[in-house]
Amino acid sequence: MVRTRPALLQRLTIFLLACTVGLVAGCSGGGASTGGTAPQGPPQKGGTLAIALNAEPATLDWSTTTAVVTRAVAWNIFEQLFAYDKGYKVKPMLATGYKVSADKLSYTITLRDGVKFHDGTTMGPADVIASIKRWGEASRTGANVVTHIAGMTAQGGNAVVIKLKDPFTPLIASLAEVRQAAVLMPAKIANAAGKNKLSNAQLIGTGPYKFVNWAPGQNVTLERFADYSSRSEDWGGLTGAKHAYLDKLEYDFVKDSQVRLNGVQTGQFQFAVNVPQDLYDQVKSIDTVQPFIVKPYAWQAFVFNKAAAPFSDVRLRQAVEYASNLQELASAGVGNKAFYTIDPSVFFPESSLHSEQGTEQYNKQDVAKAKELLAAAHYDGKPIRILTTKDYPEFYNGAVALASQLNAVGFKTDIQVYDWATVLQRRDDKTAYEIFTTTNSPSFDPTSTDWMVPQASPGFYTSPKMDGLLKQWSVASADATKQKLLAEFNQTVYSEVPLIKGAVLSALYVGGKSLQGYPNWLDTTFWNAWMSTGG
Repeated sequence: MVRTRPALLQRLTIFLLACTVGLVAGCSGGGASTGGTAPQGPPQKGGTLAIALNAEPATLDWSTTTAVVTRAVAWNIFEQLFAYDKGYKVKPMLATGYKVSADKLSYTITLRDGVKFHDGTTMGPADVIASIKRWGEASRTGANVVTHIAGMTAQGGNAVVIKLKDPFTPLIASLAEVRQAAVLMPAKIANAAGKNKLSNAQLIGTGPYKFVNWAPGQNVTLERFADYSSRSEDWGGLTGAKHAYLDKLEYDFVKDSQVRLNGVQTGQFQFAVNVPQDLYDQVKSIDTVQPFIVKPYAWQAFVFNKAAAPFSDVRLRQAVEYASNLQELASAGVGNKAFYTIDPSVFFPESSLHSEQGTEQYNKQDVAKAKELLAAAHYDGKPIRILTTKDYPEFYNGAVALASQLNAVGFKTDIQVYDWATVLQRRDDKTAYEIFTTTNSPSFDPTSTDWMVPQASPGFYTSPKMDGLLKQWSVASADATKQKLLAEFNQTVYSEVPLIKGAVLSALYVGGKSLQGYPNWLDTTFWNAWMSTGG
């Protein structure tokens, strides 16, 4: 019998013993909330919010990575022309709006006036053009989008005209995508950086907080941008009014989840991400902290290296699909069944793209079929290297459970554990692994969903079938056509198996009681939040 969660059980035991002997303050009383905090009085300016992250980002260049730990910091620094509101609808952010020509080949995007970058320069059309070009060079998602762009020109001092080679209806949604985002920066920085990741000195955006310092292995510090130009609308999400009430945001890198939780209890931190979901019942009883259930958060993903044997052979990917029991993988990864659901759609239940059509093959464990495919593909017995990390316990625990299921049908496995930054590097190496564990956070359009776009994400997916479906989606406008395509996206994923799509997960974050106005939307956004002096 494989024990998948020893570290978590040890931490839970320590926590419960501490409660029993009175070592942890406030082990009884209090309550829980899945939404944002109800503000206690008017917002108060000032203070440093210390946030305990579970891993150190490999980069703060949001355009170049899908890593949640990057965007958690970077979206305070950078903004987009368009962004998603709290209802997951696209709204203007740095743009005021757009018009589309009758032939659908020309988009005129008007810009907000007087928006300042952190270096004191004012945003204009040249910055937008250079930023989108750079997004196409540095981002796998952006590279797919810019293949449709014939050219971009300035129109006056406050508009950009994007000319397309062919109709591409998801253009505005792509510019609002939260994964590998099309962020704006001064033209001189975009041109200098090109396809390379931004250096610390190049982390210049328009956001409510500006980059100050990165102490490797310790923390990243941001401070309020005094010249920030806020919208006025109450849209929430990544757009609308943003008020930087806090003086500073300090993101500390704290790998141990118990240390993160204890730090919030003692006031060392005011916020902690990715507390193990198994601890929810205990967390909600601590009257010095407030729990937040983050939903939608992500779904479990076990991604194949399809560029090399053995998983260049689709039959062996299908063998893993039939070997997998998704309920067991979810339980191993998260523990608390209130924090996961088995949902077959490749898009989240909260998304307008959610569809269960074409998902008949999802979660159909069949050990005999897995063994049959293993034999037919002449698996050579070479160990399957599963690349994972303990920075996200659900990744590691899921990897252990998957290895057990694969061993049961005849695979040999080798779990390789690294810090998350190293995993992010190694998963781009076609020789370094056979499977890597991750989660896929929400994406809102197929053409900018990096893991679906062939060659756009780690795992090296190539698929003429998926290419064709994405081209059809690029020109689709009728709802009936889109529904048909969504079913085909599902069917293609479950037949070609670029990855194993696991359960939809919710995350558990914890804040101190002094934190007010936190919206609990998608991930950590601290503009419009503040700390009460009486908390």
